Amino acid sequence: MLQVNYQVTPEGMQQTFAERPHVHRAFLANVPAVMDEKAFWTRFFKNEINRQVSILVILNAGCACCE
Repeated sequence: MLQVNYQVTPEGMQQTFAERPHVHRAFLANVPAVMDEKAFWTRFFKNEINRQVSILVILNAGCACCE
């Protein structure tokens, strides 16, 4: 299993919140009532990786070089 380590800085958090207001709303709604910050960012990055992999799979499915 691949393990990826991220270090979330205050600047990175603010940039993510500015670019993705829905993430900021989710953070405010869930931290700390439902989960701690570490669990929130772990879930966020896992979802990001899964989303990016899904996009790559879809793009590669239409690639003529893979047929």
